[in-house]
Amino acid sequence: MDWKECVQKMIDYIENNLKEDLTLSEVSMNIGYSQFYCSKAFHAQAGICMKDYIRMRRISSAALQIRDTQKRILDIALEYGYNSQEAFTRSFIDVFDITPAAYRRLQKPIPLFIRRYVNTDHQHNKIGDDFTMQEKYMKDVKVTFITKPARRMLVWYKNGATNYHELCDTEGAHEIWGLMESIKGTLGGVIAAWLNENGRTRYVWGVEMPADYKGPIPDGFECIDTPECQYVKFCHPPYEESEHEEVTEAVWNKSELWNPKDFNMEWNDASNPVYEDDRADEGYLVLKPVKKI
Repeated sequence: MDWKECVQKMIDYIENNLKEDLTLSEVSMNIGYSQFYCSKAFHAQAGICMKDYIRMRRISSAALQIRDTQKRILDIALEYGYNSQEAFTRSFIDVFDITPAAYRRLQKPIPLFIRRYVNTDHQHNKIGDDFTMQEKYMKDVKVTFITKPARRMLVWYKNGATNYHELCDTEGAHEIWGLMESIKGTLGGVIAAWLNENGRTRYVWGVEMPADYKGPIPDGFECIDTPECQYVKFCHPPYEESEHEEVTEAVWNKSELWNPKDFNMEWNDASNPVYEDDRADEGYLVLKPVKKI
């Protein structure tokens, strides 16, 4: 097992046991490597020591409980291993600069510490030539229609970042994603999209809120009003990580070959975003806006 695979296993174990009293000894024992090896590998691949990762993920998970449930703050504190509400509050203020009670009352966006994923390198298994493989993946891409309601988009971007990986590599990206995750009442969680504005395309992250949203707009974000629009959805079902490149290419190829005129439609991306997403329950998907001719 290489370092990346080892660290991913450690992260998976931590995420499945966030409410337990986790220690380096316990995690390393579960993985089957020494504490020294696990500690060194984790810091090298995740960019943070394991103790701090556990602490930050635990309090971020607790913050979502404060936001989304009516549980007593004391009960949430005890559930996540704090011995008192006071200790939990001190830690919460230290991380988010706001008390748990104020966060629940104000619903102010906070920079949640999001789960880390370690990219593992795999050899792609090839069956036949590239064309045969691409044809296979494209056959699995399903095409359906959905309608998005009028909404307000709170978006964030960085100049020069034209796709997910480039934006993810920019300074502060993890903190921004965590902040977006903390916002309550979104229409489906965090989104990634391309905005076409007078011939200029921007790749953004953001959240979509109801059209009448009047809540806070986080620093560095823009608020964009978007009308109701019909979308064609290209979706490949869940897949193995080693197939990611082939799957994403197949979805985009399918979307490029699909002709809206066959459905008495035309593309409508001049004023509506094009979305992409990768969901554990659905797979990789792309949404492109269309309208009736």
